Amino acid sequence: MKISDLQLHLRGASKPVTFTIATDERERWIEAHQPEDECIRFSEYRSVDHRSFFVNNRHIVAARLLNDQMLEISNDYDAVWTHRDQPDPTTGEYAPELWRFCFWVSGCSEPFEVEGLDELDYVTISCALLNLEHEGRSYLTVVDEDNEPISIRVEDVMLAEGFDYLNYELKEQVMPE
Repeated sequence: MKISDLQLHLRGASKPVTFTIATDERERWIEAHQPEDECIRFSEYRSVDHRSFFVNNRHIVAARLLNDQMLEISNDYDAVWTHRDQPDPTTGEYAPELWRFCFWVSGCSEPFEVEGLDELDYVTISCALLNLEHEGRSYLTVVDEDNEPISIRVEDVMLAEGFDYLNYELKEQVMPE
């Protein structure tokens, strides 16, 4: 599998943000950012280490694809991690999710982090950013681990990065060394 580091330079951010992405995500990135194409506002990608990131293309000053390299990883490298996409055969229930999100917001010097989010929060965030269900709403509101609401103006979100740390920890425990 070929991997690349996608380095994003965001308007007003002091340093770039880098994600390691696989061949399929690299090709999607290149295809979506051709000179003749108008980029949609937000795009969603997934890194090799199972981070979901939502990029607001209007806030990207520059992007670089670095360190293209071949790794000896099978194409089903995340088969164990994706078990949460299937219900448990005995109970019919899906694996619980526990998300941590970092939001890089225009005008803020540091990203802010919210953790303790469940799968419904993930859906709320992704729909608000991708304008699937919450079109026309100007704010995204989630409740953090201390039960405190946080509202973020969607158009000012430059980048949102989410990580299902419960399932990633499960993967780390299950995967042989």
